[in-house]
Amino acid sequence: MKEIEKVIKSHIELSEMPWLRPCPFCGNDASMKYMNPPGNTEQSYHVECKECQARTTNCYEKTYAARNWNSRIS
Repeated sequence: MKEIEKVIKSHIELSEMPWLRPCPFCGNDASMKYMNPPGNTEQSYHVECKECQARTTNCYEKTYAARNWNSRIS
C-alpha cells in the first residue's frame, strides 16, 4: 500500500506553472504534471490535456515542458 501511495504522490499537479495553451487536439485545458518515480533521483515534468490525455514528452524543467506544449501543431 505504501508503494501505491508513493506513486500517487509522485505524480502531482503543480499549482505554480507557466501559461499553457488549450489542447491543440480537443481545445480543453491542460495541466503541468510533476513526476518523481520511486527509486529515481531525477524529476521530470510534462504537460497533459485534462480531457483527452494528449501529452508532451518528459522534460527536466517545467519551462521546457510548457514550451513543447505551447508550440505543438494539431
